[in-house]
Amino acid sequence: MNLANKLMVFRLLLVIPVVIFLFSYNFGLLFTALLLFILIVVIDKLDGYFARKERKETKFGAFFDPLIDKVVVHSILISFVVLGIIPLWMELILLARDLVSDGLRSFAMSKGKIIKSRTLDKVKGMLEYGVGFFGLIHLTAAEGRILCCYNLFFNTSTLFSYATIFLMFFTIVVGLYTLYEYLFKRDIMK
Repeated sequence: MNLANKLMVFRLLLVIPVVIFLFSYNFGLLFTALLLFILIVVIDKLDGYFARKERKETKFGAFFDPLIDKVVVHSILISFVVLGIIPLWMELILLARDLVSDGLRSFAMSKGKIIKSRTLDKVKGMLEYGVGFFGLIHLTAAEGRILCCYNLFFNTSTLFSYATIFLMFFTIVVGLYTLYEYLFKRDIMK
């Protein structure tokens, strides 16, 4: 197993403590979850970089990297639903979109095609990471009573809550557009 694939698996393992710490209601553990999440994002960028740099892009990595991305993102988003940070319907739309697109990707791989991510797919992934980041900041700030400077309308923890919802909505729009591209503009079904 090359370095890129090892990093990919490590990223998957890191999501376990992040999800556990999300439900801790403890500032220190929530802050640790935030730091681990940032590490997950950095590792996601590094594993692709090393695979390309070493010219060791593998079928294993091509299949499992997007799948691990989905497991990481949806583990956190489902936790956010349970914690009341985002509504269930938003997560269900993204989850359904990802199941369909990953099904199409698997179908294409069974026909010997590798469907590489396009720029908009990468934008969607970054937006999902943004949702995780702002949601974690919201939780950490609310629990630690930091960044909660009150003014006439809301505190900054609430601002991060709004940013999370806004990014989630924008992620859905981009995600549905990329699904449209998968279904109708890419040569997957032939």
